[in-house]
Amino acid sequence: MGASMGGAVAIMAAKHYKERIQAIVCDCSFYSLREIIGYRLSKWNFFPVALIPSCLYVMNLMNEFVYGYSVDDISPIRVITDKDFDIPMLFVHSSNDSVVPMKHSECMYDQCKSAKKDLWIIDGIDHCGGFFYQPKVFVTKITNWVDNVLEEEKGHQNHNKSSSSSSSSTLPSQSQQTSSPIQSNDTPTPIPEDNTSNNNSNLFSLIGIKKKQKEIV
Repeated sequence: MGASMGGAVAIMAAKHYKERIQAIVCDCSFYSLREIIGYRLSKWNFFPVALIPSCLYVMNLMNEFVYGYSVDDISPIRVITDKDFDIPMLFVHSSNDSVVPMKHSECMYDQCKSAKKDLWIIDGIDHCGGFFYQPKVFVTKITNWVDNVLEEEKGHQNHNKSSSSSSSSTLPSQSQQTSSPIQSNDTPTPIPEDNTSNNNSNLFSLIGIKKKQKEIV
């Protein structure tokens, strides 16, 4: 789990350690470092908006020289839209986020290739404020979601083991073995541009949570 930039770090880590990560929870994270830097610069009243592209260019050159990587390399949206990405994802975002616009989580939720993905929007809370508003409720909902994901994964593994055991006892001869291809109909949708560069479903009602996709218990 990661909050704000920590959520982006968690997603970027999945790019390299996918086999070691069973689920990811992101609280108020961004989909692109370049986009969020441009957005933050645009909020500085004394900073001319026309200079933002030039500022980002110089900043990126300095970053590559000092740290050895490009700002554009930090792009969680690229990781989760990869056709092979299938890590369960929970996106949490505050509706009144003044640091990272809510559309970042909405975009990642819409674009994510994972079969298991959920989005919670917490009304009336600022950046990463869900935990501080109602910590027990927040933690309970997060742990319940993770527990459900792990239980589902365990069920899939047990089912596969059972199927493997039963099929091995009636395995046909080599000449009779056949295989079927796995087909995917996933088609990517465009990413919107940024002009500036065990409780029940009522558990989160006190902070006005909205859920997309299926209900999580």
